[in-house]
Amino acid sequence: MPRSSELSDFEKGIIIGYHKCGRSLRDISRVLKYPKSTVAYVIKKWKVSGDCRNVPRVGRPTKLGDRDRRVLTREIRKNRTQPMALIREEFQQASGSIVSMNTIRKEAHLHGFHGRAAAHKPLITKSNRAVRMHGMGCKCPHPRVLQNIVNICVAAIYSIFESRKTTNAEERTSVESSSYIEWETKVDCFINLFVLICHFDDWRASMAEMLQPIPFHEDAISCRRFMSPFKEVVRRIVIDSRCNVHQTLISVREQKVGWFNLYSPAPENLVCDDDGDLWSVMLKAAVMLLQEAQVFADGGGVPGTTDAESAEERRGVPEGPVRFVGVQSYRRQRHPVADHHHTAKHQQWKKKALRHPV
Repeated sequence: MPRSSELSDFEKGIIIGYHKCGRSLRDISRVLKYPKSTVAYVIKKWKVSGDCRNVPRVGRPTKLGDRDRRVLTREIRKNRTQPMALIREEFQQASGSIVSMNTIRKEAHLHGFHGRAAAHKPLITKSNRAVRMHGMGCKCPHPRVLQNIVNICVAAIYSIFESRKTTNAEERTSVESSSYIEWETKVDCFINLFVLICHFDDWRASMAEMLQPIPFHEDAISCRRFMSPFKEVVRRIVIDSRCNVHQTLISVREQKVGWFNLYSPAPENLVCDDDGDLWSVMLKAAVMLLQEAQVFADGGGVPGTTDAESAEERRGVPEGPVRFVGVQSYRRQRHPVADHHHTAKHQQWKKKALRHPV
């Protein structure tokens, strides 16, 4: 139990006065509302020493007791960001003790509460945050997340078109039907997920590989309501600078149909609603890819380098297969005189060792 503040000289004098009047310890404790042990201690000290005044000591007692410290800790933890002046006001209202700012600050430091300025951070926009988290140089720590999201979206779209295939034709053509509106909303939701994934550079390549065999329902491929908003996903894949990304728009095999064929501006193709705008972008990317491959096959060097750079890279490179040779064989091929000198020295040393054995 924490100790209370000591009695003043005046309060001790009142206790002595009651005692001289013949009052008992119990009556004095009940009237003055002091503990009986305190009353007995004051009377005993007066009888022994004849004086019950407080003796001066080194320093002064602390301003705050244990209870006040607990109250201060509780007030600080309510809101650690508020200024010290406001903490002082709330503490004085809760405890009733009048203290200074220095006392509050000192007690807060003793209990481990320190004022710290926040570190300065640059303004990060949404685009910069996305680049830092999903840039080309980044690698997602959870590779299974993308596969799960794509598989769920593909399965959901397949289920939607499969259920529409089994329903009546009148229900599918009725715009006022609630099922039709619900179908459009669901399709837009999953397409928006694909569009969101395409904005991430590290996920775009993996998603393009998963979408290359076109794993959607056959009715979804022939439906303009699905293929028209899905063009944004294909456009993001086309404008990617990596060859392994935009080459996924070509079909896997010759017999299969790829995204390049689905968005072609053919007269019988009802999916193309932009007069071949997206298809022209895809064709341009395919032509550039073929040109780079042809330049590389003709000996032009790495795609993207000039002829002068390629000539400098080829300069000094020996024709034919290159093989590594040992030190001795290299010496015999390039320096036969030095090799003969080394052999002669060895023979002289051997003869000298035979003449003068140890």
